[in-house]
Amino acid sequence: MLLGEAIRAFSSFLLVERNLSPLTEYAYRRDLEGMLAFLGDVEVGALGIDDLHAWLAAQKRRGLSASSLNRRAACLKSFFGFLESRGRCERNPARLLRLPKRNRRIPTPLTEQEMRLFLGTPVPKYGKKTRVPLHLRDRMAFDLMLILGLRRGEVLNLTVSDLDLGARTLRVRHGKGAQDRMLPLPHELADRLHAYLLRLLPMRSAYVVVSQTGQRLYPGHLQKAFKRHLRACGIVRDGVTMHSLRHTMATVVLRGSKDLAAVQRLLGHRDLSSTSIYLHLDDADIRAALNTHPALRQSRSGADT
Repeated sequence: MLLGEAIRAFSSFLLVERNLSPLTEYAYRRDLEGMLAFLGDVEVGALGIDDLHAWLAAQKRRGLSASSLNRRAACLKSFFGFLESRGRCERNPARLLRLPKRNRRIPTPLTEQEMRLFLGTPVPKYGKKTRVPLHLRDRMAFDLMLILGLRRGEVLNLTVSDLDLGARTLRVRHGKGAQDRMLPLPHELADRLHAYLLRLLPMRSAYVVVSQTGQRLYPGHLQKAFKRHLRACGIVRDGVTMHSLRHTMATVVLRGSKDLAAVQRLLGHRDLSSTSIYLHLDDADIRAALNTHPALRQSRSGADT
C-alpha cells in the first residue's frame, strides 16, 4: 500500500470508526500529508524508523516546538498502529519512536485589565454587508470561548441542535478526545445567543458560527478576526492567543469558586492533573495568602510584646 492511500484509509477510520470530529481528523491528516510531501508516495512497508526520525528532524529545523513535535510523533504512532492492526505493514516503524520531552506550559490568561479591554472594546466592523454582521458573529464566538471556555474547534462545530435556550444548556459534541459535555448557559449569554440566532434566519446551515455565505466558518478566518480585535484593544504582549480566552475563564472560575473539579467539568478534562495547571498563583495571590497566615495575625495582636 502506498503512503497516500494509507493516509486516506486512516482518515476514513478516524471519522467513521473512531467518530472523531472533522477538525481532529484534519489535524491528523495535515501532519501525515506533511510526511507524504517529505518522503514521497512510497510503500508503507518500506518505511523504517530512520525515515520517521528524518521527517521529525526536518520539522524541528523548521522551528516547531516540543509540544508540536510530540503531537506529530503521537500521530505517527497512531497511524502505523492502525496499519499494523489492519495487516497493511508487517513491522511498525513507529513502535520504537520515542516521544520528545515536552515542557509543561503554564497557561497565559488575560489580565484583569486586558479582559476589561477585550470585553469593552467594540469588535471592528469589516467585510461585506450580510444578514449577520461579521463583527457580531466574531463577538459571539469570543463570548463562547471567554465565558464558557470552549475551544476554537468546539465553537466552530457548534450547531443549533446543541443549544437548549429554554433550559439554558449547551452541549459540546466531539470535544477533545471525542468527549461530549453539557454546560449551563448563563442567563445573559442565553439571551445573546437567542438574539444572534434570530439574525441568522432563514438559516443556510446548522452551524452557529458561520461564514458570509452562511456555511461553517474556517478556523483561519476566526484567527484573523481575533488578531484584529487584539489590535483594536491594544493588547500586544506575546503569548496571548485565542486559547488564552479559555485559560482566562478557567482562572476566573477557579479564583471565584476554589473548586478545581468544577473547572475540570467545564473544560472537559478527563484527568484532574490537566486542570491542576490552573493552580498557578501570581505574586499578589501569594502575598495575600501569606498576609492571612495565623502566625502573622498573632504577631500583630501583640502576643510577643
